[in-house]
Amino acid sequence: MEISLLEHRDFVFGSVDIVQCANGLAIRRMTPELFNIYGYSESADIRAKCPSDVRIRFKTDSKTLGVKLCYGRAARKLYSLDVAVDGQKAVILLPEEEGGPLDATTDLPGNGIHSVEINLPNLIESEIISLRVDDGSKLEPPNPYQGKLVVVGDSIVQGMTCSHPSDSTFARFSRLTGMDVHNLAVGGAVMDHAPFAASRALGGTEVVVAFGINDFSTSKPMAKFSSQTREVCELLQSDPRHPFIVVPIPYPGENGPNKENLTSDDYREVIRKTAAEFPRITVIDGMQFFPMEEPLYVDNCHPNNLGMAVYAHVLASMIHLKK
Repeated sequence: MEISLLEHRDFVFGSVDIVQCANGLAIRRMTPELFNIYGYSESADIRAKCPSDVRIRFKTDSKTLGVKLCYGRAARKLYSLDVAVDGQKAVILLPEEEGGPLDATTDLPGNGIHSVEINLPNLIESEIISLRVDDGSKLEPPNPYQGKLVVVGDSIVQGMTCSHPSDSTFARFSRLTGMDVHNLAVGGAVMDHAPFAASRALGGTEVVVAFGINDFSTSKPMAKFSSQTREVCELLQSDPRHPFIVVPIPYPGENGPNKENLTSDDYREVIRKTAAEFPRITVIDGMQFFPMEEPLYVDNCHPNNLGMAVYAHVLASMIHLKK
């Protein structure tokens, strides 16, 4: 029995639209305004169109789940699609050949209704060709989330380097907190009020902004960075959601000052000092909660799966304290 996501949009989370494409359905996490903001390069467009932290959730008594998926452009060639049942460790589904298509069936437990969660590939454009359960199976909406976090930021919070989508920072955060997550982060993004302002259309109960390392690595002049940080903080202060801003985690790849003769700590300090002027903003300081230890990094900038687990636990504890 085919599951029509166009008829069951309430099964899809972390998205704003479901679009019929050449081969199947693409689930979009960005609004048209956000696509326009991130249309400045092909790499940014790809990253914006990847279904990062998009989940399909429902309840069923089916004994099997079938998934057919085709892939488009890739920000990272990480083709995994993950299926978790009743919150247990996810089954990892991969195409037979790199690049797909994926055509897989996995067993589900029998004897009653079970909660199913599908995490789509995090860093590859994906179109769902079909989603199937056993004929005659029951289909029910999932248990409701408790609150919704909207994330605006760069590659570190997009989850650019998680080996499987269920290992991303905000997939973990959602499981830890029971909150919905809508991830609007794009690898390479810099401090800018525009994507944050556009995020307001998505609602939510909390919002996290996390920029800074790309501003340092692209040698953004400090006057411009300071001005843009203030613009973001002014919007955060007036946002109806509970606002959080992240000071970037340590950057192991830093090799001296940038072309402006500034260090990454110079950019961090601007975020700290500016946010401190706005009483509604909660600062989450990456230099305090994230150790610069090799086992937590996959490269000279990004957390690996273990590092994302550390990140997720800190965010979960801090945001829950403020709820």
